[in-house]
Amino acid sequence: THQKPRDVVIDLGKRMPVQQFIAGYLSDQAASVYLPEKMTVLVSNDGTNFKKVGQFQNPNVPYDAPASSYKYRMTLSKPVHARYVDFRTVPSARWFDELTFDDEFEVRNDAGTGAK
Repeated sequence: THQKPRDVVIDLGKRMPVQQFIAGYLSDQAASVYLPEKMTVLVSNDGTNFKKVGQFQNPNVPYDAPASSYKYRMTLSKPVHARYVDFRTVPSARWFDELTFDDEFEVRNDAGTGAK
C-alpha cells in the first residue's frame, strides 16, 4: 500500500507577508527511503480555504547516492499574505515498501535577509 499525501500546516499566529519556503527531506535509497514525488505549498488566511502558490522541483538522485538530507527552496517573486502555510507532500510511490521522511519546514518573510 502506498503512503497517502500528507499536509504539514504551519500557523504563523497572524496574517503576515511570506515569500520563501524551505522543506527538508531525507533520502537513503538503499534503505527504501526516497524523496517525495511532489511537494506543493499552499497558503490561507482562515485555515480552511487554501491557495496553491507553488511547487518544489524534485532533484534526480542516483540510486547509489549516499544517505543525505535535501533542502528544497522556493522563493516567490513577490510576498503573499497568509496566516497558514501548508506543505503538501506526495510520498514516493515506486515500490510498495518505500518511505518518505520529512526533516524540517521553514517559512520566511524576507528572502533577501533570511528573516523568519
